[in-house]
Amino acid sequence: MCSRSTRESTGPRGAIRRFAETAYRDAILDAAERLFLRVGFHEAKMADVAEEAGIAVGTVYKHFASKDEVFASLLDRSRRAALDVVERALAAPDPLERIRGFVDGMFELTERHGPIIALCVELGASVEGGLRLRCNDRDEHFDRALARLETAFRDAADSGRIRDDIDPGTLAAALAGAMKGTLLEWVRHSQSYSLVSRARPLFDLFMQGARAR
Repeated sequence: MCSRSTRESTGPRGAIRRFAETAYRDAILDAAERLFLRVGFHEAKMADVAEEAGIAVGTVYKHFASKDEVFASLLDRSRRAALDVVERALAAPDPLERIRGFVDGMFELTERHGPIIALCVELGASVEGGLRLRCNDRDEHFDRALARLETAFRDAADSGRIRDDIDPGTLAAALAGAMKGTLLEWVRHSQSYSLVSRARPLFDLFMQGARAR
């Protein structure tokens, strides 16, 4: 027979508990994002996050051990959203549509989550330990997305849509670099214009050099 604790963890009560925990985590992250952007990451305290979320500080510590962990979770949440965009864009049958959808989707997502991404860029080398790694280092998700982008370029070359004298991996890395440069320029200009409006011109400019002759 199942114990009472097992039944509660797998039954309706367990589902309700997991839903409540997720709701608390999301509320804390939403509050932290607002707070970090309003007063700055270094100035914000865990007690301030709790006050912003309208909950006890002990509840915040129940879900997050530190402010760094809160910020890292914010980045992870944005990363998961980015992965969803990548998966949808790179599922298109036409390889050029995959590439264009990748650029459009990533710029749209970045603009939507621009403030927290801009904060990460701003913190850059000033943050410590694992947080620095999360802000600046590539991860397996990025590598997987780049590999799928490379496949899209290879498919486009194999079908005669783009030139085949340049390695698809080089093209994928070059496009990713151009996107990153466009993002950094947007951050430097305090997000004063639409990043999405830069997606199509960047794609068109890049593809002019990549198209088959």
